[in-house]
Amino acid sequence: MKSDEDIGPALATALAPILFSLIGFAAGALMLAAAMTPAMASHLQVLEHLFPLLVIEVSHFLASIIGALLLILSAGLARRLNGAWLLAVLLLLVGVVLTLLKGDGFGEAALLALAALALWFSRRAFYRKSSFLDMRPTPGWVLAIAVTLLAVLWLGFFSFRHVEYRDDLWWSFSLNGDAPRFLRASAGVAALLVLYFSSLLLRPHYKPHSIQTDPETMARVKTILSQAKNAHAQACMALLGDKQFLFSKSGQSFVMYSIWRRTWIALGGPVGRPDEWRELVWAFREQADLYGAGAVFYSVHEDFLPLAAEIGLTVRKIGETALIRLADFSLEGPKRARLRQARRRMQREGYTFDVLSHEALEPIIPALQTISDDWLAHHQGAEKSFSLGRFTAEYIRHFPVAVMRKGNDILAFSNVLTTADKQEMAIDLMRHGSDAPPQVMTSLFTELALWGQAQGYGVLDLAMAPLAGLEKRALAPWAARLGAFIYAHGDRFYGFAGLRRFKNKFDPDWLPVYIAASPRVRLPLALGEVALMTSGGVRGLLHRERPKA
Repeated sequence: MKSDEDIGPALATALAPILFSLIGFAAGALMLAAAMTPAMASHLQVLEHLFPLLVIEVSHFLASIIGALLLILSAGLARRLNGAWLLAVLLLLVGVVLTLLKGDGFGEAALLALAALALWFSRRAFYRKSSFLDMRPTPGWVLAIAVTLLAVLWLGFFSFRHVEYRDDLWWSFSLNGDAPRFLRASAGVAALLVLYFSSLLLRPHYKPHSIQTDPETMARVKTILSQAKNAHAQACMALLGDKQFLFSKSGQSFVMYSIWRRTWIALGGPVGRPDEWRELVWAFREQADLYGAGAVFYSVHEDFLPLAAEIGLTVRKIGETALIRLADFSLEGPKRARLRQARRRMQREGYTFDVLSHEALEPIIPALQTISDDWLAHHQGAEKSFSLGRFTAEYIRHFPVAVMRKGNDILAFSNVLTTADKQEMAIDLMRHGSDAPPQVMTSLFTELALWGQAQGYGVLDLAMAPLAGLEKRALAPWAARLGAFIYAHGDRFYGFAGLRRFKNKFDPDWLPVYIAASPRVRLPLALGEVALMTSGGVRGLLHRERPKA
């Protein structure tokens, strides 16, 4: 438990971003209001004897610009951005000088100086490395700036309501020319805000570093995969070549992830040593937070849930995965009659099954490429990424590949993801030629289950059925009820029910799959981001895909 001495600084650090966001916004509004109203005549008379008129005019204009910048920076202060903190301190200090030079007296300058001093001593609360220019405006923030700007403009026009406005006022410079200074300040502030918000709309989203596919990194990943304990087969997706990695301090564990807009999305949980998982999950969440992003763990299993609860992640079910328990798998009995009949039919017609790897795989890669291209063209689809494999020769070489042949011709294949301890194997790519018989994939998976059983593997994962098993009860979360509705009525866009029916032929156990995220992340939006990232955009997302029975 923290001592009383620790509670004070911790509370100050927690409240500083919100407090100084409000102070920064108020300081900006104060400077804008002062720029839109007449200056103190007595102060102007003193300044007239100390500085040229040009200094007073420039100070007034720049003070209004700084006021507008402080309004913008207030949102960066709320998000703990260190760039916004540093710039806010500098602008407040410059604002003190400009306030004195334009004739607004010592009261306003003292308030700005106090704000700068307090902000300086709270610098530890502003640790995120994002630039405030990388920040996307929220509707509430934009509305607050718009209301403030309209209010100070009204104040200005009210203060100078007796002035007859003429074109030459814009170019009138005199010691008592408060109205012309108001017009120039208003135009400058409006131009600044238009330029700033335009730059945000045109600015690409920020990524702190690039995808890691260099030989040294991939060698580390392979080493960890070969030694990982309690890993799931989807950990092999680290070899897809489209991810970034966060390694543990020992270098014996990693989290693989990709970045979509302001969200860092990890595929599965940590991979490697179980005793390092907790620190690695914390490190991933803290690293995302350092860049002002949300952290998401997509497609995690029940073994991740205690850790997710411990570190404060929000968890939702997103579907179910089909697991065949290989120790108990058999083709006997009425439940497996269709599998048994399909296998016998394929054997009678001269089809054979094999699992190839290493040297035996290399000569058939061109044939596999041809089948993959045919499959993509026939389905009018495109290669996926992130949570689904895509065909490249480099990627396929990492795994054993199950194939169905007739004679020397390969008709269908699937690469097989495996764990080092043989607890799990999983199908990845499922490709067949357009001339393959309808039952080819059913037969391939049946043979693969028997092969895995003979090799001593624990389970065969037939992959996830998205949105399956979600509750549609009245008291269930609205996102779950929406997912259940899409699952029930969305076959037009994606074969939800058909996919589950196909996998049910194998009488699998259906186990839940989850998404876990930091509380600031909206899980439905995160799921949409995963879908877009995996499918390569809206067109790929809406592509309808059904397996051959």
